[in-house]
Amino acid sequence: MKHKALFLTGDMNLGGGAMFVLNVCDGLREIDSDWEGTAGVFSTLGTVGQQTIDAGHEVVGPFPKAVIHEDFMEQMYKACSQLKPDAVVANLGGDAYDFLRFVPKDVLRIGIIHSDNENVYQIVNNYAPWLDTVVAVSKYSADTFKRRFPELNIHVVNLSCGIPLSESVRDLNAPHGHLKVLYLGRIDEEQKRMSLMARIIRKSVEQIPNIEWTLIGDGPHFNEIKATLSDLKSVHLKGALPYSEARAALPDHDVFFLCSDYEGLPLSMLEGMSAGLVPVVSDLPSGISEVVHDGNGIRVHIDDEAGYVNALATLASDEKLLASMSVRARLDVQDHYSISAMAKRWSDLLEAHVKSAALTWPILKDFDLPPTAHKTILHHPILRPLRRVIKRLKQI
Repeated sequence: MKHKALFLTGDMNLGGGAMFVLNVCDGLREIDSDWEGTAGVFSTLGTVGQQTIDAGHEVVGPFPKAVIHEDFMEQMYKACSQLKPDAVVANLGGDAYDFLRFVPKDVLRIGIIHSDNENVYQIVNNYAPWLDTVVAVSKYSADTFKRRFPELNIHVVNLSCGIPLSESVRDLNAPHGHLKVLYLGRIDEEQKRMSLMARIIRKSVEQIPNIEWTLIGDGPHFNEIKATLSDLKSVHLKGALPYSEARAALPDHDVFFLCSDYEGLPLSMLEGMSAGLVPVVSDLPSGISEVVHDGNGIRVHIDDEAGYVNALATLASDEKLLASMSVRARLDVQDHYSISAMAKRWSDLLEAHVKSAALTWPILKDFDLPPTAHKTILHHPILRPLRRVIKRLKQI
């Protein structure tokens, strides 16, 4: 019988965290590991959650009858007492990490650092007493966490993410009269810096003949950037697309663009490179600098607006360089960042650190523990009914 690893996340809407869960479950099955992956979701099944079910994976949750934090913890625990996973992995979201406090000690407990961000490091540190292993998606983030919290006696390891390799690839032989640039991700100022991207887009259109931009995604600043760029006919805002449609659009482009000010290891970048897109991206130490090099893309200092435009101009004027980088980008992802390569890394880690062959999930009646970072009188059990009423009223 296979061991079970439960990968927990707050929701499974389209995004890097939810896609990681689907990819690792797919990967463990693809390599026929002794471990099988199960997704656990607290609040929203989302498009990726449904895709996970359609792929034949078990999904625990969501819990529509749960209202307050303690309800979600109790419902997830009851589900786990039936599933009896050998490992629980907190992927994204406060609920995912907080659930580790209820997991029996003979179950392997893992937390993931998905982003080079101080808030993320601090959350993982807060839950260190309930963690056996910390997985960072980049070597830089693993080293940064260990440097930030040297007093922690905890196993920290870098396991890079992986993506399903694109079946279709950018056509190297087709005439390229236009340089087609793609952004695929959240339309949000925080982290993704959409105002900077808008300025870069405008300058590139002014300076580079026959450049075209496509932005796929949605977010809080979608309408704002749409209005900002509405006069540019060579810029196409597609909004949110189903995952399959977004992936199918990749080979129709030449360049994958990203100007974030922090990342972990962007799955959308790996997906673009898998289809032969050349990354023009922020020169970030976490993830990006470990994947993108002079042979497969161009890294630009995060605040160098002219540098991003110059990088695009270089690729637009040199088809041989664009072609050679395109081939190398695909090969690098194929060799190191496939879902099977990722799953092998995860399978080895789980097998090396699994604790017990006869673990139990005892019946628990006490779910009164407040969230670790918010110990207030409001979380006293006697006030639970009132909090439920207030939460329901807010949802009306």
